[in-house]
Amino acid sequence: MAKTNPFTPAARKARAGGLLAALFLLLGGWTLAAQADMTQVWRLEDGQPLTVESRDDQALRLSWNGQVLLFREGRGYWVRWLDGVWQVVDLEDAQQGPFGPLLQSLLAEAGPLGPVSFRLAGTTGAQEQVAGVAGMVYNATGQLPDGTQVAETVVLAADPDMQRVQRTLVGHLRRYGRMLGMGPLDLPPELERDGGLALLRYGKEVKLERLSRTPIAEERMELPAAPLPSRIPWPVAP
Repeated sequence: MAKTNPFTPAARKARAGGLLAALFLLLGGWTLAAQADMTQVWRLEDGQPLTVESRDDQALRLSWNGQVLLFREGRGYWVRWLDGVWQVVDLEDAQQGPFGPLLQSLLAEAGPLGPVSFRLAGTTGAQEQVAGVAGMVYNATGQLPDGTQVAETVVLAADPDMQRVQRTLVGHLRRYGRMLGMGPLDLPPELERDGGLALLRYGKEVKLERLSRTPIAEERMELPAAPLPSRIPWPVAP
């Protein structure tokens, strides 16, 4: 029996119809599969891992190079362990206080957050497996912060769970972009819209290394300490 190409418009439309039917079947209080826990481990250009843990649209944890960004209950927090003490900063408060520029500097030094801008230039017709997920290979044109144009290949998947996490993460990063030392996140519309595509690989610099859909421990989404007051002389540089 011939296999159906999961990336054709007809297949994607049929899949969307199936999800809609499932929604009506599960309205009696069951949790939608789209809200399942997901942990993604990405490998970056410098070889460092970046971990994204998502429970739902309100609880998401981003950790890399000793830094943690935790998004929960509609707010964002920066968390780190320094000299035996947890430091927790409410990003909403920090944006209004005097320590915003210092926090921005600390996050910029930690990397890898920065401006992202690219557009798709058509599919190559090839498929690629990344971390066990099937995706299509696309040509893309990108722009570096200095304006230099670059050409890369990207791998995108029609995975609704991954796309939900992607949209949630991008939304949080845009909300606190100035605080996080980021430039614009100018993504292709195919990655932005509902039912769109999820990134699996960008060039050789960014690639999904591991993907888990197992439950995430409750404490991973909890603050380890109360946020620090925004008007004290904090933080002290290590």
